[in-house]
Amino acid sequence: MGYVLHNIEDVYRQQPNTMCIPRMEQRYYLQSGETVRVGFFPEEQSEDTEEATADSVWVRVELARGEGKYIGVLLEKPETIANLDVGYRVEFGGEHIAEIYIDESDYRWFDATKLAMVSRQVIDENAWPGRLMRIPPADDRYSGWLILKGDEDRFFMRDFDNFHSFSLEDCVNRCAVLASVLYEAIGADYKWDAEHSEYRK
Repeated sequence: MGYVLHNIEDVYRQQPNTMCIPRMEQRYYLQSGETVRVGFFPEEQSEDTEEATADSVWVRVELARGEGKYIGVLLEKPETIANLDVGYRVEFGGEHIAEIYIDESDYRWFDATKLAMVSRQVIDENAWPGRLMRIPPADDRYSGWLILKGDEDRFFMRDFDNFHSFSLEDCVNRCAVLASVLYEAIGADYKWDAEHSEYRK
């Protein structure tokens, strides 16, 4: 039985507010040894069918071939693909990577219990967060992240009453794609790029 890889980029572009995938600069520039999640469909099952669900498993990158192309080793067996098993090598690309494994020692990990300051324009207007900035936090409870609609002027920014405090976990639950940048250091400044459906500097 053959297989077809799940193009997660196509799915993500249709629903960036309800899911998160790593930014393109991460998915296309992985290093050997990193572990990623990749989805597989049985060859005879079209991913366009409404009931189609990818069999998502962890894969360790063995070789980065350049231009977002990789050879990896399966760390789990896809249940729906009979001829694939743990240890098998597969070829995949950046467009197939739904998640990169991150633990607390990884520079991309962030503490989701820390607080962010969220513009009331985002909350009250249910607006899309168009700009993310990280400044030195006021105290240890805060991450330093400001989550903004993107058109707030300097007078708005100076008034603390214009902001609400939420944990980063709550922010990500509300807008999943925020997680793609929340590990960035103080001084980070990202704007939403609608064309590519991701935050960019």
